[in-house]
Amino acid sequence: MIADANAERIVAGWLLNCEEAGSGSDWQRAADITPDHFSADSVAREAFAVAAQLHAAGKAVGFESVASSERVTREDLAILTGWKDAQTSFYFADSLATLRETHKHQKRVTARLALAQAIERDEGIGEAYAALARIDEDAVALAAVPIMEIPTADTAHRATVNLLGNGFLRRGQGGLVNGPTGVGKSVLLEQGAFCWACGRDFFGIRPEHPLVVLLVQSENDDEDLVEMRDGILAGLAFTAEERDLIRKNVFTVRSFKSGLGWLREIEPLMVKHRPDILLADPLFAYAGVDVAKDQPGLSAFLREMVQPFIIKHACGIIFAHHTNKPPSGKEKPNWQAGDYAYAGSGHNELANWPRFVAVLRSLGSRTVFELRIGKRWKRAGICDTNGQPTDRVLIQHSDTGICWKTATDQDLARTVETAGATARTVAAVDADEVIVRAFNACAKKGRADIETVAKRCKFSEKTLRRRFKDENGIPRLVRSGDDVLTIANSQVVAVETEVQDDLAA
Repeated sequence: MIADANAERIVAGWLLNCEEAGSGSDWQRAADITPDHFSADSVAREAFAVAAQLHAAGKAVGFESVASSERVTREDLAILTGWKDAQTSFYFADSLATLRETHKHQKRVTARLALAQAIERDEGIGEAYAALARIDEDAVALAAVPIMEIPTADTAHRATVNLLGNGFLRRGQGGLVNGPTGVGKSVLLEQGAFCWACGRDFFGIRPEHPLVVLLVQSENDDEDLVEMRDGILAGLAFTAEERDLIRKNVFTVRSFKSGLGWLREIEPLMVKHRPDILLADPLFAYAGVDVAKDQPGLSAFLREMVQPFIIKHACGIIFAHHTNKPPSGKEKPNWQAGDYAYAGSGHNELANWPRFVAVLRSLGSRTVFELRIGKRWKRAGICDTNGQPTDRVLIQHSDTGICWKTATDQDLARTVETAGATARTVAAVDADEVIVRAFNACAKKGRADIETVAKRCKFSEKTLRRRFKDENGIPRLVRSGDDVLTIANSQVVAVETEVQDDLAA
């Protein structure tokens, strides 16, 4: 954990503006802070040290009194004291917490190093363990409750915590909407915001009541937002009453920070507007980590930063995210059911953490797409033309403006660009069938290694291995009927055929 220079400047600058002598409330809040908490900014450290001595002596703390010590130049103090003018009490409290967390982390690292040295010397190991344990003694203790004593939620409580569908998204939960680049994910999110803000369902996903939505995005300028806004308002023919609700309930801001800095930046807006849903577009802009390679960093962002943040503000969050765009324009044609939870670009944590995952999927058309729910689809509330629950709906670009509208199979058939795209999909499915038949024949003889199965398929071993990867080189399952195959230790092996839908019931 790297020390936060800005947090140190905010704390020092804020306290330097506490002109009154004695025990001001801000100094009481910082009673445990020492110069050792300041390790990133030497000016802030020295200024705080002088101010703390003055305060402890019952003397007034301010620009002149600290400057008179001559331990900090007047120029540096002028910059430091200016921080209060640009900050709020919230930032002071948040920065205090940052200093405490960073200081504890540094103490823990030092204690662990001391323990390692004690173990190497085989001397003082017990004392080193005790010193490490004392660092965490002031941590908040968890309290377990008997699971049978947790009350069953009544209808009124469910209505309070539920946001979308039948528990599809509740307060304190997150969702993910995946889709290819440039097909209209931002429009889709903004259209969802408008519908939920006025109490309309969004392609079958209904809000519990008209919701307040804060859209935080980084890629669209004001002209883009206005163009999308006007297209959605015209295309969906909102009533005057619905437009008033949208005007009252939908807010947007453009943010370029990431990680914890992003959450700190938008927190004042969360306090001011109290949104029910926070829409973040895109995840790449705000995670602050490599979502494909840095699993610990991604988990820390989602589970240690975002999760407490949305619980604290009693809201849900939905991230827009990119899928890997395949060269053929066809996305995962052989995937089934819960596989679509894994459609986002990056680590599998992006399927595990969200309570729901939706995918805007290309089907070979430039205008007609499939909106598919890869996780918790039964809770979404989407129904087919016969009124039966379904995990997918066809949607298309509107002909009359920038917005999405429902589509039919006939719309899809009419707009599929080439027969070649369909032929490639059929060829891939045929290859899977060949592999599954060959595997079953080889397995009956007790030998299903890659070499044997490849010979049975009349493939090279390289070709067989390639069939177990998608267009981007990412491992995939080979399927045909109820048979599902993968490769493990140079063997072709069968795996479970059903991907469980998380909390589908």
